[in-house]
Amino acid sequence: MTLHIANVSATYRTSHVGRIIQADGPVIGPYMSRAIGTIQIQQRMVTAASAASVAAMSGTMPGRRMARSGSSTFSVSVSKDDLVFSSAHFITFAGHRCEGLHGHNYRVRVTVEGALNAEDGLVFDFLELKRLMRQLCEEIDHLVLLPMRSSRITVAEAGDAVHVSVDGVRRYTFPRADCALLPIQNTTVELLAQYLSTKLEAAIASQGAHNISGIEMEVEENFGQSAVFASQRR
Repeated sequence: MTLHIANVSATYRTSHVGRIIQADGPVIGPYMSRAIGTIQIQQRMVTAASAASVAAMSGTMPGRRMARSGSSTFSVSVSKDDLVFSSAHFITFAGHRCEGLHGHNYRVRVTVEGALNAEDGLVFDFLELKRLMRQLCEEIDHLVLLPMRSSRITVAEAGDAVHVSVDGVRRYTFPRADCALLPIQNTTVELLAQYLSTKLEAAIASQGAHNISGIEMEVEENFGQSAVFASQRR
């Protein structure tokens, strides 16, 4: 008898050389992904003799929960060189701080979790997952990312132009075709990860894939500097 532990992915703060300098919980067999800056706990089998000690740890791990006896969870991940978008943005901070317009070469990694499809033994087709992610990245590539739900940033369309004001003072005017107007409060990397996850979830649901139980989206704005958004269906 064995106890199956599903793939678990958790984010830790790391140094630029990949050394762990902060962790929020115990880890089992960590593997460092230096390009993304995460630690992934790989799928493994645990004998019944050690099941009790493993079960005692479940619920204390950050990120994905371990699968308990009698259930199984699988996940597939993609992180490719073409899952990128180069975009301009600026964000507001607490108080009256507002940074200047600048750009990033963003990279994206996504993990989709769920039960196996009984017909083909897949969680979700790698080819289709890559296609959907490329499409989402292309939609905001080489554009100025502007938040439409900010309490401080006002975005007003005027014909072929977009006027952007911060705290009531006009700051920028852009061609409309060069802007991506996003339904978020601020163009932080955290909210960009949530935005892409929500879009991907809708795209997967439109294909009738009802076996998906969770999506974890990581967006990196600079080497070793990223944010993760994880959603779960229970």
